[in-house]
Amino acid sequence: MMGIKLHQVLPLTINNGYWMNLAPRWGAIQVPRMREVEVMKFGYIVYGNLKPEWMPTTNLKKEMERVKEEAEKHGFKMKYWGHPYGVSENMVVVYESDKTLDAYHGLSLNNPFTGNRTDLVIIP
Repeated sequence: MMGIKLHQVLPLTINNGYWMNLAPRWGAIQVPRMREVEVMKFGYIVYGNLKPEWMPTTNLKKEMERVKEEAEKHGFKMKYWGHPYGVSENMVVVYESDKTLDAYHGLSLNNPFTGNRTDLVIIP
């Protein structure tokens, strides 16, 4: 194997997760492409109990529309809301956002239910 250089025997290597051709005899070095940066979205499943003034009313749908609009102003998209089955809480709301938990706790939506600060599941 005299006269054979190492880069001719092993022409490929990994650099920062990208394959690079290091053998000038077989081609030029490939420039690594930029990785796409994806904005992480979080899901917030919020449980709570309806406040007494909202229990017998049929205006809850209108009130939740108000909450939805207010949340969107702060960067939280309300995906669903309803009444869960099999848990002690009687209200659930699902939000999606690229905002963090600190931003969620900074919301002041005046929700028609309680517990929205402590009874939640975050989906990364």
